[in-house]
Amino acid sequence: MGDKRKFRIGQPVRVNLNYRIKVDYDQNYYRRVKRTLEWGIKTETNDLVLAIVTGVKTFQEGQYHKGSSSVFGYGGSYDDYEPAYLVPEKIVDVWAVRTGYKNKEIYFFEEDLVVTESLKMFDQWMCFPTKDIPYFYSGWNDNYRKQMSRESKDWPRDSKGRWA
Repeated sequence: MGDKRKFRIGQPVRVNLNYRIKVDYDQNYYRRVKRTLEWGIKTETNDLVLAIVTGVKTFQEGQYHKGSSSVFGYGGSYDDYEPAYLVPEKIVDVWAVRTGYKNKEIYFFEEDLVVTESLKMFDQWMCFPTKDIPYFYSGWNDNYRKQMSRESKDWPRDSKGRWA
């Protein structure tokens, strides 16, 4: 990314929620920043969602060492303590966006953000989204809501009708 800022804080962009960033560790305890579908809002389509840029976050990739600790003696003294640490090998800058005012920040690579329409006025780029950012974005479309409603009818309930 460097010093050139492609996006400004508060700028509306469009994102595909299937391209979110997650920091993950492999079997050799190597820390990686990658795209994932394992958590958060899953979308059945690849529709772009309106979001607001809230900043940049820096992640470090590298070898993670778990460290060790052992307790010996009556008082529980730590004789062989080694703290966990990360040996950084690469720095990755990602963009933080929010899909709603109450939603948490979601991280994306720069190439995954799509600029919405903008206009240059008074030597500054002014962005005018066609829709407003929602107060809370759930990501559930009508088909998914109907499917969950059908499935929840079969869930066991107690005597007062609450899910058990």
